[in-house]
Amino acid sequence: MGDVSTGQRALFFSILGIVNATLLWPVCLALYLTGTEQLPAHRMPWLPLLLASGALLAFHLVFQFGNLMTYNIFVSLGLITAVPISAALDVVLYGVEFEGMKLAGIILITVGFFLVMFPDNWPDYIMRLLRWSRRRQRGADGAGRSRDTVDYRTGYIRSHLRSPSGRVR
Repeated sequence: MGDVSTGQRALFFSILGIVNATLLWPVCLALYLTGTEQLPAHRMPWLPLLLASGALLAFHLVFQFGNLMTYNIFVSLGLITAVPISAALDVVLYGVEFEGMKLAGIILITVGFFLVMFPDNWPDYIMRLLRWSRRRQRGADGAGRSRDTVDYRTGYIRSHLRSPSGRVR
């Protein structure tokens, strides 16, 4: 959507927070007053909630304002490593077993992050790499054989599908 300044980004998130606070508190109050959601203060897991909210705040601050202090590539690498590290922590701490679709989901998320990090013209780089490797293989096998010449008079391109006169077989 274009480059935004730090002030514009901070203003947007401030307005978003104010709108959330103004529009969502009636929903919480209605759920509490109707008895749909009972939240007794003595049974709330306050420490995990506070740690999760602090970690989420730090994540958003680093993600949104990290490009001011460092390159965008480092922020993207942090996002890429977050998913597998979270999965490893789930395995170690909670004994979660990743198999089937869960494992495929983690792999696809990681591959997706890598694809987003690639430059827009990454297929051009791959094609250059493939051409370079073919040229290198021909140089080793053909002992310096030059590229196949094209006879523009007859259309002969050293193809097995064309005769030496240029006609299609």
